[in-house]
Amino acid sequence: MAQIGLSTVFGFGSDPRQIGAKLDSISVTDLSADTITDAGSGTVTITNTELNGTVSGTVLGAADGLATLDAGGTIPLVQIPAGVSGGNTRLSVRVKTEAALPAYTKAGTGIGATLTGSANGALPAVDGITLTTGDRILVDDDGTATGSDRGIYEVTDTGSGATPWILTRANDTDEDSELISGVNVFAEEGTVNGNEGFILTTPNPITVDVTSISFSKFTSTLPDYVLDISFAVNNTTTNTVYSTLGVFTYPGSNFARCPCILNVVARMDNGITSYDLRLQDITNNLTIASVTGNTNETDGIISTSSFMNVPATQAIWELQARRVGGGASNEVHVRSIQIR
Repeated sequence: MAQIGLSTVFGFGSDPRQIGAKLDSISVTDLSADTITDAGSGTVTITNTELNGTVSGTVLGAADGLATLDAGGTIPLVQIPAGVSGGNTRLSVRVKTEAALPAYTKAGTGIGATLTGSANGALPAVDGITLTTGDRILVDDDGTATGSDRGIYEVTDTGSGATPWILTRANDTDEDSELISGVNVFAEEGTVNGNEGFILTTPNPITVDVTSISFSKFTSTLPDYVLDISFAVNNTTTNTVYSTLGVFTYPGSNFARCPCILNVVARMDNGITSYDLRLQDITNNLTIASVTGNTNETDGIISTSSFMNVPATQAIWELQARRVGGGASNEVHVRSIQIR
């Protein structure tokens, strides 16, 4: 059998967004070995005349995890190394259902499966939060009595007087190899479930849209994440593209509660039309929070409670600012940053 060096082809790491990605090519480096070296997850098919046919198997795990193909070309789950980190953690959801969804119609299975409102109308607020297109939502036991419909979804249509709302299964949990016992996810917002974590407790094997599954809260004791930085002299930028005015480390929602408020004391010079602020995750290249169109010329608190894309594992965050309008000598000034 062949030894596959997936890490040299894909460079997969611990980014939870990459867990469950499909591999579309491989590099066969050794036809004499009987193991594969796994640095991510996906489905591998090896076709080679020296193998006398096609060998297929599902690869699960993290960097340098080892699994041995059995006679049929399958990698048994029991061979997944103990202590693999990050494999079951999914990108956070904005909210978790706290009450039953309105009547809906289920369509499809697995990839592309949807829940569509039975009548035209907007999706009601979920746990006190009004969702927008692209938001992730955990539909659990509170959201539906139909256990096979539960899971992580994305809002593909918020609904209106002319159209129904639509939720589509998220692409990191829409296949049997991804929706497995122990999958856990954090809710970023919500009156009841904000900053809480939930774990899939149903035993394997699980067939998406067939097996009735359940989620349970697994943490309410994580420490708060609080950042409070004041600058002796204002940090400034004259750039019209986002520039870094503060850098810090967020430990990840596995280790600290998801922050939900950003306060920045800032102002702009006279002559600038407006200025924008954003909290950027540079590890994962995602925007965590943003406040645009600010126009104050004296120090004021710029605030937002709309956080998104909070990572489960440690990441480097930056506070960034840019000016809109004005000249090269006009500055945006930041006096302090508070996150909590």
